[in-house]
Amino acid sequence: MRRHLSGVFIIVLGFGVAGCGSPEPALPRFEIELTGPRKEVDRIVITRNRGMILFEVSSEFGIGRATLRPLEGNWPESIGFQMNLRGLESFVVNGETIYRTERKDDGAKGGYRIELPAGVTGSSDRPIEIEWVDFFRQ
Repeated sequence: MRRHLSGVFIIVLGFGVAGCGSPEPALPRFEIELTGPRKEVDRIVITRNRGMILFEVSSEFGIGRATLRPLEGNWPESIGFQMNLRGLESFVVNGETIYRTERKDDGAKGGYRIELPAGVTGSSDRPIEIEWVDFFRQ
């Protein structure tokens, strides 16, 4: 018996950008499944920042979940998340809390950057599950 997953699947294609000097390599491709309570308004965009693959997360409601999978090969060595939230209460990766703070206004209005510690992804292609909570959620 097959289980049907509900959720929105987004396949993001990366393209290299030509410029002066050597062009940056093409972005890896990922499958992103948003499964949070208001997945229809959550968004994840993939960029590269100084060699790091960066998942930029925007969440209007402030509570969300997503499963990320590389479509080709293994995870890149350097992965980070830019959480475009007003206040980040917690960020969980594969069931392990990576970031947690008390509920307060700490002045970080521009969002939060979280770089995954080495070894979280290993040299595998296993999915990464993330969860986030914005303490200013609506």
